[in-house]
Amino acid sequence: MNKKLHIILISDNLIGYLIRILLTLNRRNINIKKISFLEKKLFTNYFYIIKFEIKTTKVDKIIKPIKKIIGINKIFFYYYK
Repeated sequence: MNKKLHIILISDNLIGYLIRILLTLNRRNINIKKISFLEKKLFTNYFYIIKFEIKTTKVDKIIKPIKKIIGINKIFFYYYK
C-alpha cells in the first residue's frame, strides 16, 4: 500500500541541506513528485516542502536518516490519504 508523505524542513542553508536530503531519497529509490521552496524573510530561514509517495514499509528507512542530518532546525512529517 502506498502512502503520500509530505516532509517540511526548516533550516538555515538552502543548497547544502537540500542536496543531502535528495541524496538520501535517491539512495532508497524514492521518486519525488514535487519540491517547493519558501524563504521566510523575518528569520532568514528556508522552508522545504517535499511531496512524494512511498510504500508503508520504507517510511522508517527514510525518516531516520533525515532526522540525523545536522543543521536542520525543525522537521515535520505529514501523511495524506
